[in-house]
Amino acid sequence: MNAKTPPPAIVGAHARITDMSAMQELLEPLPPKIAVDVRKLATRCRRGRAGMRYDAASQKAFWMQHTHDGVVTVVTFLHITTVEVAAELWGAIMRAAPVCAERLSAIYAEVTGHTVEAIGTLN
Repeated sequence: MNAKTPPPAIVGAHARITDMSAMQELLEPLPPKIAVDVRKLATRCRRGRAGMRYDAASQKAFWMQHTHDGVVTVVTFLHITTVEVAAELWGAIMRAAPVCAERLSAIYAEVTGHTVEAIGTLN
């Protein structure tokens, strides 16, 4: 990695859909279009659904899941330079399902070539 490249990172956050304060905290740092999609996942989609979105302006990919027990999880992958890399990341996540934190780190490393020691948390 050269001096100009910041260290790669993955950040995860979660909230129970019945906890409005936690949901607001989950949505607040997200780009507006991504927050809308996460809110739709939480309120309109049946539990057990997952998806991935890419924000070109921030070069971040967002993996989101609404679990069967009513928890919404958003994992933010930083330093995703193109939508094609985000699509490759999503495909790898789908093939690895079900996923856990350790597996997400490994998938990120496989797709991007960057290693991540640990996933940061927002909440």
